[in-house]
Amino acid sequence: MENKKVLAVFGNVAFYGQERANIQVFELLKNSGFDVLLAVNDFGFQWHLQPEIDARGFNYKKMRFSWNLRKTFKFKILKAYLINIPKSNYQLYKLIKSFKPDFLHVCNDTHVMTLLPVLLRTKTRLIYRLGDKPTGYLSRVHKFLWSRLIIPRVDSFVCISQFVANELIKLGCSKDKITIIYNFPPKRITENSRDNLPRRDASKITFTFIGQLSKDKGVDLLVEAFMKLQGNYPNCRLLIAGGLKHNQEFANDLISLVDKAGFNDKIMFLDQVKQIDKLFDITDVNIIPSVYQEPLSNVIVEAKSFGKCSIVFPSGGLPELVSHKEDGYITENKTVQALLEGMTYYCENISLIPSHGNKALKSINTLEISFEDFQQKWKQVYE
Repeated sequence: MENKKVLAVFGNVAFYGQERANIQVFELLKNSGFDVLLAVNDFGFQWHLQPEIDARGFNYKKMRFSWNLRKTFKFKILKAYLINIPKSNYQLYKLIKSFKPDFLHVCNDTHVMTLLPVLLRTKTRLIYRLGDKPTGYLSRVHKFLWSRLIIPRVDSFVCISQFVANELIKLGCSKDKITIIYNFPPKRITENSRDNLPRRDASKITFTFIGQLSKDKGVDLLVEAFMKLQGNYPNCRLLIAGGLKHNQEFANDLISLVDKAGFNDKIMFLDQVKQIDKLFDITDVNIIPSVYQEPLSNVIVEAKSFGKCSIVFPSGGLPELVSHKEDGYITENKTVQALLEGMTYYCENISLIPSHGNKALKSINTLEISFEDFQQKWKQVYE
């Protein structure tokens, strides 16, 4: 008997948490006996994703995608976006016809909307992994597309948090179509990485931020809060692990601020870190101060797997993964003062840090985000 076939529409070109989590799902399906074929972006796939895909032995076919419109509305970009819509639909149609999949797997709202003509035409079972809240709130057109076309067409939605599921339900989706599957700690390829990490210092409390350096992620608020913390608790340091080139002007402003304040020895910008295990080895408390409604965080789950507690803002799905003052700390609001209070809590209760870290590790089973739970839930979706 032939293995069931899954055609995964994966036109992303960056490599952040969303892409890492989706690759993790594809790898699970592949290792579970499914014949997985990835439809990847013929423009930009090689920038970041190809080494990750090749390292895991995936089969893939390149096709055209309409993308990049959100970054700019320049006429040249808009023209290419519109021209590529029929081309991408035709290429996906040909790919479906030749591969004959049992399932179509989608995971990006832009790709779903631009590929709707062929997705609506095919009768293949459609699985939609929703890694962010649906864009039906953006406009009447978006709401129409979601409520009248996308939701009726999709056979099963997999939401990465209750927050995302609630947003989908607001658009009229039945709860019966929704499965919530939290992300399992993602696998990272670390070969040939040379991260310049500081040594563990038991005399200091090490707070760590891992993620994109942007205002949405609240890094500027974290830096400001940490500098205020130094007045009363100088035995702390802050490690910031995130690419410095993605949002270079913002990153340079933060580095300049820290330099002028004389905190270079206390606030360290590590750039992008590949050896996450070594970074968590020198971390005491993980911090995720996302200002926007973040649907979930891979980093919280990773921190738990290394026995580290987290301070989080009450944003989106983040509070779903943390029990306040049990295995982490949920701030009262999204402000510098709230972050300061969170860090102060652990500075004044140092003995709780390892205790909360142990509880964070144990919560992986409680929250059903162990590998066994992750695997079983996805198998049920693909039954």
